[in-house]
Amino acid sequence: MAHIRGIPGKDFGFDEKQNLLVIPQNATSTLLIIAASGLEPVIGDDSIVEIVSGNMLKPVEKSYLSGWELAQDVRPITFRGKKQGETTFVARRMDDGRNWIAPMKIIVTDDPHYRQANGRVQVSKELTDRCRQCSTLHEAAIEIALDQLHSDLRAQDKWNTASAAYGAPGENWCGAFAFWCWSEAARLRNVENPFGKQVDVLKSPQKGICWACANSGVARLVMITRTGDAHVLGFTKPPATIENDEPSVVSPVIPGDIMFERHPTAGTHFTTWKHVGMVTTRIESPTSLFSTVEGNSGWKETINQYEHDLKATATVGTETVPRYGFLCIRNP
Repeated sequence: MAHIRGIPGKDFGFDEKQNLLVIPQNATSTLLIIAASGLEPVIGDDSIVEIVSGNMLKPVEKSYLSGWELAQDVRPITFRGKKQGETTFVARRMDDGRNWIAPMKIIVTDDPHYRQANGRVQVSKELTDRCRQCSTLHEAAIEIALDQLHSDLRAQDKWNTASAAYGAPGENWCGAFAFWCWSEAARLRNVENPFGKQVDVLKSPQKGICWACANSGVARLVMITRTGDAHVLGFTKPPATIENDEPSVVSPVIPGDIMFERHPTAGTHFTTWKHVGMVTTRIESPTSLFSTVEGNSGWKETINQYEHDLKATATVGTETVPRYGFLCIRNP
């Protein structure tokens, strides 16, 4: 059946799982209709969004499509946001008028980066409702992270813009990204951010570990056996060895918790810890696979999703230690 696809590297604002497109006002976004033959594109409210072009793709531009998709008529379709609001897009059969794709919601925002959440008061009703309907703040933080994942701030040439947007101008911003997602989720749910108000608490794994040691009533550390770091942010220096909690069925790491990653071999350019991300799958075993969404990570896209293996290790001096550790927030 006909469906909609994004164009890799150009699908800013498009969330395929949510069947949702976010467009800035006065900007455009181009998607693909697969199996478009005999279909008529229709916008629910063309005062909010207009279709500005729709031509057949050249064969050379289909390399990322599946075998079935390659055999279909493929039409790129470009939408332009005219004014803030929400509407829908459908493709109807011209012979009988039936909708031939699942209706796609389109949201036009005032944010130039193809996202709904931007740290300001104005957030779309769609995302606000989703965050408030989440059963936990953890889940809401992931909703915010996924909204950012589809924004154009993930583009490599937006690195400096993203670092400033997430509260770490000119700095590596992986931890600031995770903090920002939690902070924005807490704001939308009208609750306190359990990480507090200082973005610095997650600006590096070392800082997050020290913060967790000083706030054990709020946070717990998992699979972190040593810190190798002096005190930061005025928190007491943690002990050289921390009780090695491991994920289990009764004490899991859950989506929204924070991942810390070590460099496989600490050397001149790395001090042991190097990166911060947000967990997106439930972890109930110290040997499982798990997924994350991470900011300031990868190339050409700096906000991305990854899968990791908890069996991976790192070398610190003569020690072999787990490559990944976690900061888990207790019942926010």
